[in-house]
Amino acid sequence: MVKVRNLFKGKEKYQKDLTKEREEKLSPVAQKIINLISEAKLPLGSELHAHDNPKFSSVAKSILGVMLENEVKYVDSTFLFQLVLQPFDNIREIVMKSLSESFNKSEEKLFRKEYREVTLADLDRILKG
Repeated sequence: MVKVRNLFKGKEKYQKDLTKEREEKLSPVAQKIINLISEAKLPLGSELHAHDNPKFSSVAKSILGVMLENEVKYVDSTFLFQLVLQPFDNIREIVMKSLSESFNKSEEKLFRKEYREVTLADLDRILKG
């Protein structure tokens, strides 16, 4: 049993090094992709229509070109897009947490008590007031 563990210990270290290596190689590629998307000024929300598909296809072709130029491996494509989304996810999380905390503080100010302590009578008083 000890021999097997030693075998895996070496593999774990190798895998960690590989992840760092992949990250170092793919981070600049992810940044290029983020720039391509932001510079494309693609339509959003209700502005998005079926006739916009060529705009998205054009950006996708540019992204594929960047991936080819940087010799991105097929197995790394999912990881690459995780890196692309990471800054947006982190920023969204910070903004949403801040908004949630502000909302909770304003509720407590409004009701003059913690959210869990708010009664129906408190709601009625606020709505009638």
